[in-house]
Amino acid sequence: MMRILEKYDTSLVYTGVAMNLLLAFQYFKFWCWPQYGDIDTITTLTLFITFEFILVHSGVFMALAPRKMSLFLFFPFYGVFAYGFFKAGNNPFIIVSYLLIMLNRMRFAFSDVSEAIRSRAILTSILAAGIYFVLIFVVLFSQSILPDLGLNEPFLKQSGYFEQNSSGGLFNEDPKTALCLGCVYYLILALIEVKLINRAQKSSIATR
Repeated sequence: MMRILEKYDTSLVYTGVAMNLLLAFQYFKFWCWPQYGDIDTITTLTLFITFEFILVHSGVFMALAPRKMSLFLFFPFYGVFAYGFFKAGNNPFIIVSYLLIMLNRMRFAFSDVSEAIRSRAILTSILAAGIYFVLIFVVLFSQSILPDLGLNEPFLKQSGYFEQNSSGGLFNEDPKTALCLGCVYYLILALIEVKLINRAQKSSIATR
C-alpha cells in the first residue's frame, strides 16, 4: 500500500508552490501599490523576509532529523524566533505563515517517505538557502537602481513609515529592498519546486 505522504506528495508540493506564489504576489503588491493604511503590513513583510534568514535552514534539518527531534526540538526552537518576530510586528501573519510552512516541512515527522522524496526535499531546501543568500547580495548591491515603484520617499514620509520604523537597518530605512527580495525569492522558490516535482514525475514514469 502506498504511503500516505507519497500518495499525496504532488498535492503537498503544489500547495507549497501556491503558498510561495501568494507570498511573492503580496510582496509585489505592497511594493507597487501601497496605501497609507498598509504600513503595518509592509513592516510585517519586511520582518518576515528577515525571519526567512533563520527559517531557510529548517527544511534540511526537518528532512534529516529523527521524528522526535523535529517535533520536540526544531519546531519549538524556530517557534521562539517566530514569536519574537510576531511581537516585533504585532501581526499574526508571521505566526500563521510559520505554522503553515512548518506543517509542510515537518511532514516527514509523521510518516516514512521514499529516499527519492526525502532527497528532493533536501535539494529544495539547499537551493532555497543558496538562492536566499545570493539574492540578498544582489538586492543590496543593486539598491541604488531598484525602482521605488509605490514605495517612494514622498509616500514613506506622508504615511508615517519612518516614524513607525525608526530602529534603523537597511530594510527599515529602504523597505523596497526587502519587498523586492521577498517577491523574487518566493517566485524563484515556486519555480524550483515545480521544476523538481515535474522532473520527479517524468523519472517515475520512465522507470515503470
